[in-house]
Amino acid sequence: MIVDELQYRVTQERTEGFKRALAMLHKPDNETKKTKPDLWQLHVDAVQSGIDDFTAQMRAYEELINRKPGQTMAFEVDSVKEIARALTKARIAAGISQKELAEELGIEEEELKLYEDRQYEHAPFIKLVEASRILGLKFQQSAMVEVGDVELGEWRIDFMGDDVTRDAMGDDVTKDAIAV
Repeated sequence: MIVDELQYRVTQERTEGFKRALAMLHKPDNETKKTKPDLWQLHVDAVQSGIDDFTAQMRAYEELINRKPGQTMAFEVDSVKEIARALTKARIAAGISQKELAEELGIEEEELKLYEDRQYEHAPFIKLVEASRILGLKFQQSAMVEVGDVELGEWRIDFMGDDVTRDAMGDDVTKDAIAV
């Protein structure tokens, strides 16, 4: 997934390189084509696959950066891991740079780049929640979980203060609202 203009330009350059390589493979005097047609076809298919992959990534990035202001975009998320990709797409579609989002999250730009490069794998959950809020990401589908035989042991909830705490979204939650 292309996440910024630099990656977009590099992908364009590499796509052009693949196109030049494909043109060389198709030259009439290509020795491999004459002597080892199966190997030649493998090379052609591999190079074409690279072109197709890069072209799809560039189109996806262009769709995000060229969206009209106010246009709602929906990102399908089939797993928790895909939330990270949705966050990155939302940032790009909003026209927010990695530096700007990092500032809003109170982290260094390099840290956000690592989050995105690693699909937020090592990011604290609260940073995912904060980034979702900043980017206006809304989730509309509920989670479906199939649970087998699981022993959880005892769970305990400690409240800070009297009888109200805040959940991850910043909403007040009373003791009575939480079933344990």
